[in-house]
Amino acid sequence: MPGVETFLLDIDRPKTDRYIVIESDINCPSKAIHVINFNIKDEYNIGRRVNNEISISDISVSRK
Repeated sequence: MPGVETFLLDIDRPKTDRYIVIESDINCPSKAIHVINFNIKDEYNIGRRVNNEISISDISVSRK
């Protein structure tokens, strides 16, 4: 339905329309939630490397 918002998580969200929420797989041992605000930056590095801005420890994810 257009205009209807459903939130499954009770987390602080940016006060903007330019964000996404990424949640780790339910079977992942290190569960994480990332709220990415695109009003701060337009691009983020995501991958397994620890020097990425968003680091995901899952072998199925590329290094960058």
